[in-house]
Amino acid sequence: MPSTRLLPRVFLVLVLLVPAPVQAQAGDGKVSISSSIGASVADGGPAPALGVTFGYRPMEPFGFELELSYLLSMDFGEFDGPRILALGLFRPTIYPPLEFDVTGRAVMFGANVVGYLPVGGSRLRPYVVAGGGVADVERRVEQREGCVCPAGSYRGPGFSETALALSAGGGLDLQAWRAVAVGVDARYTHLFTDADAIDLARISGRVTWRF
Repeated sequence: MPSTRLLPRVFLVLVLLVPAPVQAQAGDGKVSISSSIGASVADGGPAPALGVTFGYRPMEPFGFELELSYLLSMDFGEFDGPRILALGLFRPTIYPPLEFDVTGRAVMFGANVVGYLPVGGSRLRPYVVAGGGVADVERRVEQREGCVCPAGSYRGPGFSETALALSAGGGLDLQAWRAVAVGVDARYTHLFTDADAIDLARISGRVTWRF
């Protein structure tokens, strides 16, 4: 569908441009905006992962953040369809089963608690994060191999479901400029879907603006 193909482009623009109005200016550093680009492995992976977080740190060493993540081009594996029996003129023929790929995407929104680890006067800022939220997971079925129809000739309508999402992880930021930090972020997320549960491991590079 056109809206499905347009969604990753819109999200990528959001990741790249959301922090643009934030100038690297002096401030107390309690409010932050982060953009991240990386990959998700484990179930449905490897798959590109985009993210935006809005954080607030009312006191040291704790803070809160709202996270919006988008995982696209996910691969949920394959399955075999039924065998096909064709009645020929002289003898019946049993063809091998059709093979199908299951692909999809996931959009996740969550609220997390962030704990910053003390490092003295260093420019490094390690942190741990844990929280939960909801995820919209879409799956699509497409024929990969077959003896009767060419590959790709069948594409299922797709279906989506909303699932509870719990995540935990951590990362390390390097204060590169006065109000800008670059770092790496790693998170594990468990999605409680109606079908088999989905486990995701995301590793991303991120840029954070604090003001």
